[in-house]
Amino acid sequence: MNRHVLSLGMVLMLSACHSGTGGPVMEPGGCGLEPYQWLPRSEVGELLWYEEDVANRYDADTMDSFAAMAGPNIPPARYGSQVFMVRYTTQDKGKKVEATGMVAVPWSQGGSQKTFPTILYLHGTCGWADACAPSVLKGPTLLIVVQLISAQGFVVVAPDYIGMDAAAMPPADRHAYLTIEQTAVGSLDMLPAAHTLLEEEERTMALPEQEIYLVGYSQGGHAVFAVDRVAPFYNPPLRIQAAVAGIPAVDLTALAKSDLSKLHEGTRFTLAMLLAHHDWYRAAESLDSIFTSPFADEWPQTIKTTCSGDVSFQASAVTDLVRADFVDRVLSDRWDELGTLGCSLQENTITLSPIQRLRKTPTYFVMGAADELVPPASQRAAFDTLCEQGHRLQHLECQDATHEDTALWAIPEVFAWLQARVAGEPLDDQDVCRPNQPVRCSNQPD
Repeated sequence: MNRHVLSLGMVLMLSACHSGTGGPVMEPGGCGLEPYQWLPRSEVGELLWYEEDVANRYDADTMDSFAAMAGPNIPPARYGSQVFMVRYTTQDKGKKVEATGMVAVPWSQGGSQKTFPTILYLHGTCGWADACAPSVLKGPTLLIVVQLISAQGFVVVAPDYIGMDAAAMPPADRHAYLTIEQTAVGSLDMLPAAHTLLEEEERTMALPEQEIYLVGYSQGGHAVFAVDRVAPFYNPPLRIQAAVAGIPAVDLTALAKSDLSKLHEGTRFTLAMLLAHHDWYRAAESLDSIFTSPFADEWPQTIKTTCSGDVSFQASAVTDLVRADFVDRVLSDRWDELGTLGCSLQENTITLSPIQRLRKTPTYFVMGAADELVPPASQRAAFDTLCEQGHRLQHLECQDATHEDTALWAIPEVFAWLQARVAGEPLDDQDVCRPNQPVRCSNQPD
C-alpha cells in the first residue's frame, strides 16, 4: 500500500470535527434549529459498499469518441476511465446517515499503479428525488463530465448529495437543496470512503494524491464555495489546492428575486429551494404561508418523485403558486419578515454567510453571458463582492453561452486551468479579481 495514500486516509478519518484543537469554531445549524453538534470524524466517512460499473469502463480511444460528442475542441484523453458506485456514512444535523456517489479513475489495460490528484466533483441540479441521483441517471453526467475529467488524469469523487440515494434508502431529511452545511458535510465525507476504495481495490491503477481540487457547476458551483468554506472547520488538515465554480448560484436572495419576479424556466428551482429550506430548518411557518392552495399540498409530493427536467406547472403567473404577500416581501428585500426562510436564504448565500472564511483558495469563476437560469448580472455582482471579501478569483465569461452551454463550451479552458494549478503555477496577480469581457470559449461549436 502506498504510504502517501495511507497517510491521507489517516488524516481524513481521524481529524477532529471542529474546535477540539482550540482553532476557529463553526457552530452548525442556525436559523432557529435546536442546537446540535457534529459527530466525530472517526464515526463517519466509512466505506460501506462499492461495485465497479463494468459497462462504463472505457479505453482512451473510446473516451475520445465521447469527447467528440461533447464538442469540437476537447483535449485528447490521456487515459481510459473506469467507474465505481459507492455507499458511505456521513451525517446530517449530527445524526449518522448513509449517502451514495461515484468514483471515476484513470484506467488503461495493464497499467501500473500510480498516483493522481483528486477532484471532488459537485453536480448541478438534476432533481431532488432518489431516482434523480447522478449515479442512477448516469448518462451525460457520467460520460461527458465525470469520466472525461478522470481521463485527463484525475481521481474524481462525485457525491450524489445527502437525500439523493442511489438505492432509494433516503435519510429522514430529504436533500437540502442549496444549503451550505448539508452539502459540504455529505460531500467531504465521501473523500475518505473513496480513498479507502482505492487502497483496497486491485482492479484499478489509480491511487489518490493528498491534494484536493473542487469542481462544480450551477448548484455545484454553490457547493464548491460551500465545501471550501466549511472544510477548515469540519476537516482542517484537508488540502484544497484550487477550485472551479461554474455558473454558480452564489446569491440565493438574488436568485429568489429573479425566479419569483415572473414565471419562467428557473422558477421551479427556487420553489424547490424554498421547500427544501423549509424542511431542513424545520420552519415553524406552515407551507400554506408560502405556497398557494392546493399547490402547498401538491408540491411536496411532486418533488419526491420528479426530476428537475420533468417539472411543469399549470400556472400562468408566480402568484398562482406562491402567495402574493410572500412574493412581495422577497421582491422588496424584506427578508426579516419571512421568518425561517428569510434567515436561511441569507445564511446560505455565499456572500452573506456567517461562516468565517479561513482560506483564499484560487478559484476559476466561470459563467455564461446568456445564462437564462442564474442571471449574469447577479453572478457579476457576486464576483465583485467575493473579491471585496478577499477571495482570489479568476474570471471567465463565455459569450453567447446559456446555462447549459457554459459547462461544455468552457471545458478546454477549465482543463488547462486545472492542469496549471496541479503543476504548481500560481495565479497571475494581474488576473486576480479582474472582471473580463465575454469571450468565445474554445469548445463553442461553429
